[in-house]
Amino acid sequence: MSTSSPHNIEDAPPPVTPVIALKTASRGFVRRNSDTLGLAWLNGALHAAVFRKHAMTASWQAEGAVPGLDEFEAALDKAVSALNFKGSEVFLVLAHEQFVHQAEQAPSFSDSAARSYLRGRRVRFEKEREAVLWVSQRTVSVRQEAAFLLHMLPSAFYGKLNSLLLSRRLGLTRILPLSVAVQLLLGAVVRV
Repeated sequence: MSTSSPHNIEDAPPPVTPVIALKTASRGFVRRNSDTLGLAWLNGALHAAVFRKHAMTASWQAEGAVPGLDEFEAALDKAVSALNFKGSEVFLVLAHEQFVHQAEQAPSFSDSAARSYLRGRRVRFEKEREAVLWVSQRTVSVRQEAAFLLHMLPSAFYGKLNSLLLSRRLGLTRILPLSVAVQLLLGAVVRV
């Protein structure tokens, strides 16, 4: 399985990278906290949790639906306040109508051939619709071909989401499609 964030996708536009000097944040403290905020925005429901050294220390969930970025912004502010989050790193597990997932069969004779094929599929998608950030996830296939899921997030949606977080001095470290998060959990269960 290949998972990535917009920071390491080879064809992605460069991310907006904040220059974070240790200044007093708007909430009156210096952000030196190593806590991480985990967000799960799943088809209109928003859940948040604070993690310290891979252990969850607090959690919160939005009371109402969070279908779009405007509602996400208000819910994020409530979550950060309710959790008293003072860190700066955020990861997001996302299942949203903007996040497109496309099954693809690629040539299996080499990884570079599969990557080239998938890159071509992404280019075709962009010509038909809009620019996207993308990552592929290898899946199981009953055929001889290599099977992948292409996860494609519109660059404009990512830009708005990232700007919203940066305006709160929160850095988005990774976006995970829900299927990747589930696959990681199932892999951990199988290894136990």
